[in-house]
Amino acid sequence: MSTSMKVLHGLSMLLQAASSMVITTHPFALSKCARACPVARIGQNRNPKARAFSGLHMLSLPPTGTMGITVFIEDTDAFGIVYNANYLRFLERAVHGLLGLSRCGQIYRATGRLLRLESLEKVKFVSPAMLGDDLRVDISVLGLDPTDRLHVRASVRREADKQELWSCESATLSFRSGLESTPAWPASLPRPGPSDASEALSRAEDEADGQRVLAEMNEMCQTESAASSVSVQSDECDALGMISLHSALRYFERQRSNCIGGPLALARLQQDGIQVVVGRISETHLFSGLGGGHFGDKLAVRCGIVIRAKHTQVVFDQWLFCEASGRAIARAHVICLSLNMSTQRFAPIPFDLEARLLGAKTHESADV
Repeated sequence: MSTSMKVLHGLSMLLQAASSMVITTHPFALSKCARACPVARIGQNRNPKARAFSGLHMLSLPPTGTMGITVFIEDTDAFGIVYNANYLRFLERAVHGLLGLSRCGQIYRATGRLLRLESLEKVKFVSPAMLGDDLRVDISVLGLDPTDRLHVRASVRREADKQELWSCESATLSFRSGLESTPAWPASLPRPGPSDASEALSRAEDEADGQRVLAEMNEMCQTESAASSVSVQSDECDALGMISLHSALRYFERQRSNCIGGPLALARLQQDGIQVVVGRISETHLFSGLGGGHFGDKLAVRCGIVIRAKHTQVVFDQWLFCEASGRAIARAHVICLSLNMSTQRFAPIPFDLEARLLGAKTHESADV
């Protein structure tokens, strides 16, 4: 064998020996190596209670986000269209998707802070989403206000024809815990820039000191208004054991139905070719910092009613109070439209319904 061949043969034997050594290394040796090498411990945490999510940091918060939604039966009402409060669920899911659903879940588990939807401004219901529709929820980040509330703009479109079905000029969300009344933006998430929402600062200040809330609440209590009572059920609460904004809107929906005469009265209206639907919500707020609205609480629902636009619009100014403390929990200013079901054009509400609505201001209904 030539010298060069002997060299090649020797190198081959050395490579085989090295391979054999790696393959036959004892598992205990590997575990020692893993303890010494931080790469081998990826995903593990020395302190399971640590609050640092270094592996979850984003460099920056995306300015926009999109989420696809398919309309199932659970999302619809008796007409086969998306129930108005369910658009809030779509919005919340899209914002969680923008921030990172798993990130928000890990923040909640480590700190007890949950991202909650607190308010909506200038909500428009343009055209109903139907059972089976594929929808696209678009989110645009407006920024953080000085009290660490996130402001976003949102819209829902149908994928088939790209028509906008629902929109919200400004929605406010914040991270809160069940024990703290003030929001705080998690350190593990990038901070968006200052909010572009024109009223963000004044609204946050008003909610913080309660002046505007208390003034409007007192005005409502001093006027004649429809009233009903509800008890907070466990399935109406979020992970903090408190009612959500969409649960509050469901309470308001029940009260509007009761003012009209109940579900049977609504069914009779449909038989007469008249449909009363939510057209706009100029504003709705969940006053998280004022207390109340927990599982088991007894709440009072009150509203003022105004009929306008040649008897084709019914405006409900609705409030939710904690009966024990008397504090305001939520508020919504809802504009309902009376439509001819055949033509889908505005139609005056029937005279007997108008009389019932105006009479409802002094009506006290039972627990619902």
